[in-house]
Amino acid sequence: MHPYAININDKVKVYWIIIPLSLIAGYFVNEGLKSFAFYQTYSWIIDVPSSGLAFFAIFYQLFDKYIWQWFAKNKFWFKTPLLRGEYTGVLLSSRDGMKEPIEIEIKIKQTLTRIIISLHTSQSTSKSEMASITVDEPDGPLLIFEYINDLRKVADPALTIHRGTTRLTFNENNKTLIGTYYTSPERKNYGQINVKMQ
Repeated sequence: MHPYAININDKVKVYWIIIPLSLIAGYFVNEGLKSFAFYQTYSWIIDVPSSGLAFFAIFYQLFDKYIWQWFAKNKFWFKTPLLRGEYTGVLLSSRDGMKEPIEIEIKIKQTLTRIIISLHTSQSTSKSEMASITVDEPDGPLLIFEYINDLRKVADPALTIHRGTTRLTFNENNKTLIGTYYTSPERKNYGQINVKMQ
């Protein structure tokens, strides 16, 4: 997974929640441990894992991977769209004049700070190398990513390794990703993608 850019400050909001929580948790754990005799002897060992810094690391991981999703689903304070999941649909390519729909599967793994988008057809497999999400677009959040086609997984020898860019609009009600892609100059290809979350 790689970091992604987004035009809102949800990532900063996490700090406003977990810094106070970490300090409070560290304080109460340390206060609770002081009543045990072994604390006096081993406090130099116990202070590190029971400190606010240790709780910050724990809370940050929990928010990044899991808790933010609850906020996003309930549209409470966090506006980062929850894109993770498996999508299936069709791809139309300029390679054949947009005539033959190609079955496509897109898998998205996402945390609050990181994402990976993989695209699979019967002919090739691609994965994202960088991505950005633009929120508050008129038609819905816009996912833009640059991908690289994996030569080792290409079935058709005519399809050489290449890079490209994809722009997909996310419809939160229908759970669809619809948009366009275009490839780098060595392929000179473009097309349309229409997929729905399973």
